[in-house]
Amino acid sequence: MTSSCITRHIPPSEVAALVLNIQTSGYCVIKSYVLPDNQISLNVDMEDCFRKFSANFDTEGYVAPVGIQSVISKDRIINNVFQFHRQVLEMATAGSHLDVVKPFLNDPFYKLVPKEDPNFILAQFNARAGRVALPVHVDTRMCTLGPTTWSLQGYLSLGATHSENGGLQVVPGSHTSGTFPNSMADCPELLSLSLNSGDLVLFSSELHHATTACLPAQSPVWTILFTYRCWWVKKQYDIELMVPHAWWQELTPNQKLIAGACSRVSCDVYDSSSSRKGYEGL
Repeated sequence: MTSSCITRHIPPSEVAALVLNIQTSGYCVIKSYVLPDNQISLNVDMEDCFRKFSANFDTEGYVAPVGIQSVISKDRIINNVFQFHRQVLEMATAGSHLDVVKPFLNDPFYKLVPKEDPNFILAQFNARAGRVALPVHVDTRMCTLGPTTWSLQGYLSLGATHSENGGLQVVPGSHTSGTFPNSMADCPELLSLSLNSGDLVLFSSELHHATTACLPAQSPVWTILFTYRCWWVKKQYDIELMVPHAWWQELTPNQKLIAGACSRVSCDVYDSSSSRKGYEGL
């Protein structure tokens, strides 16, 4: 696998503008990122992926979200959607949106791979058709002053999303505040984003954000949700063990790095004490 075949290329001038938007406002919107021919097919595919994922709920003992996320436990959710869909695995590890992420999460001292390659990791990659509102929150366990972060989120809309059907809300500029929002209180600063099918929002995990409820007259929209983190931050799943072996073998060395293969903790007492690796031996 190389570059994503379901998304458009983002030219350098657009990348620069998107990076600036994240630095100043905490988020950016990549318009029409998924190519038109793929938007409808991805929606159909998400329904199929959900059937495959939910078929094992009883036998596998599905563990619902906890904490503030527990309010969405009844929503349709697909954990680790990449294990069911080859093209979204490709998009997560090779799409040109990675060029927008690199200025925030790439480690300039990594040194073991070419400096132009992404060296951050994919921590998780889920899908959700949200009917329940998710209160204002952040997706890090520490908040720091200023725009620097070690975690970025992605929100890919596979339909038109807005304030009446479970759309994304953000508090522009809140990513620099170094504060956790009060999830139990109203937040009048929340701005509802109106997105078209195929639009991708990238935002700092320290940005205060929420989702709205889907009104009874509306249908919830499938959204693909992913998290990238610096290579030295703990990821949430062992992607290599979840991806079908044949798919894994076709990933490029950099795609495997993004999936976490170059920063796994070793169980070999004779191995190097360095927790980062290059492409050799993958």
